[in-house]
Amino acid sequence: ERKQTRLDGLEVYAVVSAVTAGTLVAVFDSYHPGDILDLIAMERWLELCLSILFTATGAFGIVCGLHCIFVFSLITMYGRTALGMERDDALEIFFSGTGLQRYHGFKTFVASLYSLGTCLLVVIAGKISSNPSI
Repeated sequence: ERKQTRLDGLEVYAVVSAVTAGTLVAVFDSYHPGDILDLIAMERWLELCLSILFTATGAFGIVCGLHCIFVFSLITMYGRTALGMERDDALEIFFSGTGLQRYHGFKTFVASLYSLGTCLLVVIAGKISSNPSI
């Protein structure tokens, strides 16, 4: 029972990360900064910086979100398989062996959330600008 609850808790990371990555892809897809060379030629440095920040942070967040989804989905899937086969001993060995992967999965989970927050701030900044290009 306790092991099942532990797997349920890990599954939440994959679900939330899927929502985060999906939102990042949607926001990333809706972003239209214009030509970077035009921004440089018009000396619109703030918009250029926001564009670069958005693109880098969005791409990083999507990759982090996908990593988190893969890690926690696979751990949950293999863990449930071990429980279904009544291999509690193998599950304990599996959890011991995947501690580092879960740690990195959690770190990428947090990174994707911060990336989403940063991207949304850039979009908001673009909406309140007097000359929005976002």
